[in-house]
Amino acid sequence: MTPKSLDDGLDYAEGPRDARVMLVGQNPGQKEVEQRRPFVGRSGKYLDRVLREKGIKRDALYITSVVKEPTPGNRKLTPEEIKRWMPCLVREIEEIAPEVVVLMGKVAWETPRFAGIRYIETYHPAAAMRFPKVRRRFEDDMETLRRAMKNICRINTLSKWAGTGDNSKGGLGGFSRAGHAFSGLK
Repeated sequence: MTPKSLDDGLDYAEGPRDARVMLVGQNPGQKEVEQRRPFVGRSGKYLDRVLREKGIKRDALYITSVVKEPTPGNRKLTPEEIKRWMPCLVREIEEIAPEVVVLMGKVAWETPRFAGIRYIETYHPAAAMRFPKVRRRFEDDMETLRRAMKNICRINTLSKWAGTGDNSKGGLGGFSRAGHAFSGLK
């Protein structure tokens, strides 16, 4: 059964509802099931390390997956499972309305695209951990994300202070839709 709202069945998604950046993985694994959080297993630890190295705060990101349930034995997802859950991910994207969506892995690459959102296709962290060429590409893509976040902050800061005559609060602070300070960068 596919959830009807963003709150139904999304035990494995987390992050601010006004996040500027969304990370999309495949589906929860055993560690995610145990902790009811996305990306907390080995690939999550690797993702966290790369985010830290790039100066990106995990808690500024909305992190989710295409399929919202684990597969038996962590087997490969079927096309039917992906098709069944994709409308839920589409609703998440519509409700969160991020400026950047990072699609991690082949399953996530199937996500429909919305106008006005920048998409970064990269490999899944699990693949990046295993293969050096994939690792370099993944880490380069996370650097691309860092630059995109820096640009979002710059644009939001400029638009916040444009026309006010008050440039004393310039810089890369940025602002969320709610008007709170936002950067997502350390």
